[in-house]
Amino acid sequence: MTSPIASDSAAHATSEGPELPLRVTRWAMPFLLRCAMVLFSVMGASFALFSMLFIVLILFGHGPFDLYGTAVTKKQFIVGSASFLFLTLPAIGIYFCATAFALIKERSWSRPLLALYCPLIAAFMLVEMSALKPPAPESADQVVIAEFAVLGLIGLWYLYRKRSVVGYYRALRMTESSSLP
Repeated sequence: MTSPIASDSAAHATSEGPELPLRVTRWAMPFLLRCAMVLFSVMGASFALFSMLFIVLILFGHGPFDLYGTAVTKKQFIVGSASFLFLTLPAIGIYFCATAFALIKERSWSRPLLALYCPLIAAFMLVEMSALKPPAPESADQVVIAEFAVLGLIGLWYLYRKRSVVGYYRALRMTESSSLP
């Protein structure tokens, strides 16, 4: 197992203990965290762009507007989808951007943000499913909950029990605490 800590020289070893950590390198980041960094960056940018584009198209667009299978006016569409347009999409975009920022800047607080992914997306999907008319069958809700529970447990194991990831976050905390004044 390679150490997530890189040092500039071996001269930092002391008789009291091992070599002191100097910095955490980008390549020390576990592979799946690097993949998450790219994915969350793309998703954050996509949600921001999609939110703005969707709002502009609605405000300046014309044509048929459909809300839950019913033809409505533009004003009714905006009022009916306001929570989705102005709360849900931006909140998810902010979450993706904050998580991507924490991963890119190698901050230890990225771990709890990543751990929130499955519960947040499951809650979003359940809220959207409950807004459908006619309502989705209960079995669909149970499948979503089961899928995200399994994915969430695997994610928690990866973030909090896998040795390389735990070592990486320990090294991040050490470098963050050593850089405080």
